[in-house]
Amino acid sequence: MKKVIQKTSFLIVVLTLFTIPVSAQKIKKKDIKKMCVKFEQAILSKNYKKSLTFFEPEYKKEQHDGMLSGRTNQFLTEYLAGYQKGEKRLTIPKLSEIKSIKFKKIKINSENNEAEAILKVKLKDGRKLKASTIIYLKSKTEIYLIGGVG
Repeated sequence: MKKVIQKTSFLIVVLTLFTIPVSAQKIKKKDIKKMCVKFEQAILSKNYKKSLTFFEPEYKKEQHDGMLSGRTNQFLTEYLAGYQKGEKRLTIPKLSEIKSIKFKKIKINSENNEAEAILKVKLKDGRKLKASTIIYLKSKTEIYLIGGVG
């Protein structure tokens, strides 16, 4: 009986460790920025297949694979869409027009394992697009894009 209680106690401790929230894992802005830079590099190098790996798998499955029937170009351009200063109409850029992508003002909300960021896309013709986006923080090594805000 004592061994059963010890094994049960050990199991409870192990399970508790696996359910510790992300906040305890100390995900920092630098971890998020590192992922964001890799995403930018994938887009700018036209490695669109790799760029899809930065999206949360269920989100990608539902949006890219399901709703958009695998239309990668549309999925990425709609994700990178934003508003020009003073404009009320959303601008959806062509991937070939993109000069740079930056994630700014990253705000971590460890209560719901997310971060909110301002996505800034600079186009080759000088236009600048700005939008809010959500980043899912599953673990220090699993940080995913999951879509826009609003």
